[in-house]
Amino acid sequence: MSKQQLAISELIAAVEQECRRINYGAITSENFRETWEAYRRYAESRGERHYQAQTASLFLKTLFDYPDREPKSTIARSMIRAMRVLGDYNLFGRILMQKAGRGNNLTSDDFQTALINYEKQCEARKNQKSTFKRRAWILHHIIEHFIKCGATTCKEINPMHISSYVQSLLGYSKNAVESRLSTLRGFLHSMYLYGLRDDDLSLYVPKLYYPKSAKIPTTLTPEELSKIFAVIDRGSPIGKRDYCLILLVLRCGLRACDASNLQLNNINWECGHIEFTQEKTAVKVQLPIPEDVGIAIIDYLKYARPQTNTPYLFVKLIPPYDKLVYPSNIFNKYLARANIKHGQHAPLGMHTLRHTLATRLLEKDVPVEVISAILGHTKVESVKPYLQINIEKLKECALNEMCVSGGVVNE
Repeated sequence: MSKQQLAISELIAAVEQECRRINYGAITSENFRETWEAYRRYAESRGERHYQAQTASLFLKTLFDYPDREPKSTIARSMIRAMRVLGDYNLFGRILMQKAGRGNNLTSDDFQTALINYEKQCEARKNQKSTFKRRAWILHHIIEHFIKCGATTCKEINPMHISSYVQSLLGYSKNAVESRLSTLRGFLHSMYLYGLRDDDLSLYVPKLYYPKSAKIPTTLTPEELSKIFAVIDRGSPIGKRDYCLILLVLRCGLRACDASNLQLNNINWECGHIEFTQEKTAVKVQLPIPEDVGIAIIDYLKYARPQTNTPYLFVKLIPPYDKLVYPSNIFNKYLARANIKHGQHAPLGMHTLRHTLATRLLEKDVPVEVISAILGHTKVESVKPYLQINIEKLKECALNEMCVSGGVVNE
């Protein structure tokens, strides 16, 4: 059952408008439109005027024997991605960001109804839209796994399918497993609440048990930070943008998603602060702009950021110059160039910069309430993991000694 009940031609027009809004390339948009028009003609030949997921699946099955056979041609994968975009917009009213055509089976109408119900449950719990968006991405992979196991409807799922999915998570980090199991548990429970199943399969989803106190945040030493900044080519536009991004996250403690969502109007130059609403908590925060960060932003705006109508601060440097979506990938690139690797149980990522800022502030005897406010935590208890770190050992890495290429990170 379609969520919006638009005629296929109306749905295509709406998705085209959304593609223009998020700056899809002209060639990509044209290829998508050709696929959607082909699907419209196919559906109309079957007497259907509205989008149906099962018909969309049959359309791709007829063309490429997908998903039973994974097509390798660029054209085929583009058409599969186009149909995924159409289905996502019909279901969620937006386009989900994910890789094109690789293992993205289109869901049945029964699963689409379950997804709609789950979204209603998230709204009732007052979850942020960004939270549901992340969970929807996980659920697409969960549903894909169920379909491959032979369960094409909610009532066909059994405990063995759940066990099979849990086993597929072997090798994932604890946080990733916990997130996926929590999403699966909520999804299965919503099926029971909305009458799609007579039993509550969420009871079969195992829970992870490990001491929270054992989770110690990973930080970077001044020497490691110096290596990272040393491999950034600050003479190039890409280097200016990346240096500004990484320095901003390090000095202000932003989450990667908030750095990506930061807009030009969030910067108040007269007052010297950045003010924005966090994506994760929906809490407004106001942070002072350190002098070195301000200089880096000005350098990036004057000599690197292209002329574009997008309101976002950090943008891609190739047309159509839209928002930089995955800043963590940029940081990981420089970690690799600097040859900085931590062990399996101490993974590194852009979040490590937040950890580094928090631990350095603790070294300076900054009250945990202030640190919690800087990081945008809704609870002061969120700072407690940083208190587990050996402060005596970290005194060698005092904040006023954190040197970066071209200057010193100051208080």
